Amino acid sequence: MGNATEIIKESLAKILVEFYPFAGCLCVTKDGKMVVRCTGEGVPFVEAVSNSTIEELGDISRVDPVKL
Repeated sequence: MGNATEIIKESLAKILVEFYPFAGCLCVTKDGKMVVRCTGEGVPFVEAVSNSTIEELGDISRVDPVKL
């Protein structure tokens, strides 16, 4: 997994130079959807490991603080 993580981090660093408006921060809209606020300040990168399945996570387009 370490190699994949490095490839993703390097790719993000390269692409966000060209598409700097996408280098923003995640925000939650009034209706609960996650969106990127295009601030040009970069993006956080987190590597995590879980024994959960994607199905267990449910709809990740809406923030659920209980599951976070």
